[in-house]
Amino acid sequence: DRGDEWLTVPQAIAYTKISRAKLYQYMSDNTLPWYHLKDSDHRRVKKSDLDKLMVPGDESIASNKDKNRL
Repeated sequence: DRGDEWLTVPQAIAYTKISRAKLYQYMSDNTLPWYHLKDSDHRRVKKSDLDKLMVPGDESIASNKDKNRL
């Protein structure tokens, strides 16, 4: 199942198109589970966990943010 593919931090950033800081924030606050290889500090995340971060948009929130940008 490709949804449970392991991604490196750079791959996760490329997949989600979010900043490195935001990805680490999600990992730090336990919003995004992360794993590392035994005896290594190289983090990995599951693609399926990244997909779970994606939620349907709320048009009213999007409209308010757009108005605040003007």
